[in-house]
Amino acid sequence: VFGIDAWAASLPITYVELRERHSADPRTWRRLRRLIVDGGFDIVHAHEYKTDVMAWALCKGTRAMPLSTAHGWT
Repeated sequence: VFGIDAWAASLPITYVELRERHSADPRTWRRLRRLIVDGGFDIVHAHEYKTDVMAWALCKGTRAMPLSTAHGWT
């Protein structure tokens, strides 16, 4: 809806968009973990405290590093 996929397609980057049914969907967890391992990603970037924890847990046991950007937290 935002056109990020079209914009990313024009850049020399790997962009993957996963759609989830709900936040606790275990299939999303498995798909993300497989993507990190198979894709050889170096960084998993998250923006909020819940996704920060998820990124940290997804990176455990892989070569990927979690990266967090805090918005509006003091």
